[in-house]
Amino acid sequence: MPPKEAARRLGHSVEVLWKVYAGCIDGDEERINRMIEKALAA
Repeated sequence: MPPKEAARRLGHSVEVLWKVYAGCIDGDEERINRMIEKALAA
């Protein structure tokens, strides 16, 4: 999901999204890459 849409759904600006939530998604690159690869293979 684009950061702008995620921020809108959370009721925040994109700046707040990065400051507050960036730590929550840090380290998820491998899992996210697998999800993208799976979606592209379908």
